[in-house]
Amino acid sequence: MMILRKDFNYLESLYMKLDHATRRRFLDLLMTFVAKRTGWMILTFEVIAEGMLRNKVIDRSLFINKALIRKAYRASKKEK
Repeated sequence: MMILRKDFNYLESLYMKLDHATRRRFLDLLMTFVAKRTGWMILTFEVIAEGMLRNKVIDRSLFINKALIRKAYRASKKEK
């Protein structure tokens, strides 16, 4: 899966605020939400600079976006 640099920074800032158990839930939920949306399971993240998007034609549905990250974060906090 691909993620823009700014969205990765957002993901990282949220991730660092969580304790160990919540971090695991957060990543599991993110992987589940992405798999439901795309039909693919996440194995790796590919961080892409926004400038690279101008040079390539990439399907935007393959990106992990801020809304999906926020949804997983909120769900992981509720499960506590």
